[in-house]
Amino acid sequence: MRLPSDVGRLLESGARVTWKCSDCSASAEVDLRPIAQRLGYRFDLRNQHPPCKRPGCPGRVTFYTSLGIRSEALRSPGADRSDLVAATYPEAMTLHAHGWRIAGGLWRPPVRGRLAEPRSRA
Repeated sequence: MRLPSDVGRLLESGARVTWKCSDCSASAEVDLRPIAQRLGYRFDLRNQHPPCKRPGCPGRVTFYTSLGIRSEALRSPGADRSDLVAATYPEAMTLHAHGWRIAGGLWRPPVRGRLAEPRSRA
């Protein structure tokens, strides 16, 4: 039996919902009441990957729900990480265009004050 994934049923069941970032591994518990007020009780958290709450982190979060000792990621059956990649790709392209680079598996900010070398006209 799968745990519920919409906000209303999660609130009714008393399930604990947490999020975890794919990049920085930050995590925290989710307060479902503001989500229910803003997006409605039928809003489904499955396959939702909002930006990380940690300042400066370009990662996306995945929601996890637990009831007792059982815990699972809120993903559709058979879903792979392609939905997360699709969510992060546009942001990755924007970061890359602004000088950010991936080094050692982490996003590194652009180096300030370094000028590009002029191209020769050969």
